[in-house]
Amino acid sequence: MKKYVVFCAVAMLVAPLAIAQTEQIDASTVNSYTPDPLPAPGTFDLCFNVTVDSPDLEYMDRFEIDLPDGWTINTVTLPTLTGCSGADPGASGTDAGNVAYWQGSNYAPGGSGCGAWLNGTYDFCANVTEAAYAGPYDFPWTIWGDGYNAAPHSVSGTITGVVPVELMSFDVE
Repeated sequence: MKKYVVFCAVAMLVAPLAIAQTEQIDASTVNSYTPDPLPAPGTFDLCFNVTVDSPDLEYMDRFEIDLPDGWTINTVTLPTLTGCSGADPGASGTDAGNVAYWQGSNYAPGGSGCGAWLNGTYDFCANVTEAAYAGPYDFPWTIWGDGYNAAPHSVSGTITGVVPVELMSFDVE
């Protein structure tokens, strides 16, 4: 009986540590976007501030964000890579559905094994042309890890309710 009680006590102490250590790339997130609020429809640089956060050193392979279909993505600027040399020189561009992406040169679905960006905060920018307002807009995004260590190797979210400054309402007294 004594061995069973000791085993249960040790298991209860160790279990929270095991759970905390299995959170991989899913602690990463999109913190904000600029400009916020968006300017009136037209051409401007749109940037997303992204934090890569992995307790087991899984690097980020790719960041992608789905922009509204009526917009034009003119250019996508690649921030400095801080991860593995095999990810250099990196790539950025657009995919079908008006998705802007930034990734390491070695990116592969399922993970490269050694990604382009290590833990840190980065700005991912694209020059876009917003057509006539058709919002409010949602910006679905996904951060893809390099597949190193335990799952999960991706995290997704959505920035919701984005409107240009000209359509915001202000209370003036």
